[in-house]
Amino acid sequence: MALPAFAAGTGPYGSCPGRWSTPPERLSPPERAAAGALYTALMTETCLRLAGASGPVIVEGPFANNAAFLAALAALVPAPVIARPDATGTTDGAALLAFGPQAAAPIEYAPAVAPLAFDLGAYAARWRTAADAALSGARR
Repeated sequence: MALPAFAAGTGPYGSCPGRWSTPPERLSPPERAAAGALYTALMTETCLRLAGASGPVIVEGPFANNAAFLAALAALVPAPVIARPDATGTTDGAALLAFGPQAAAPIEYAPAVAPLAFDLGAYAARWRTAADAALSGARR
């Protein structure tokens, strides 16, 4: 399990040093990649929840091509997750935020991503407990 935060000073766990529950050198490259995808999906879900986000989650850029991240995120959020394959999403997103729906070019969405076939609930609960404990310890 990768635990926050690997981007020091940012996000909801910015005061915590990133760490692994198991030494990463003991994990195979696919295991490290899976842990990284789960970490990123859990951090994304946390930020979306804290921001009060609602509606579909549109993923763009390199993460739109990461099937493990997309499926994990789809299992964690209560909204459809849609991967956007083009490179114009940042511009459209900024225009939508700044000027409203009429500002962006029409967007053609792909179908929603299917969530992971297994329940992430227990893993996510353990991750949140460990992350929140680290945050509490960092605030002392």
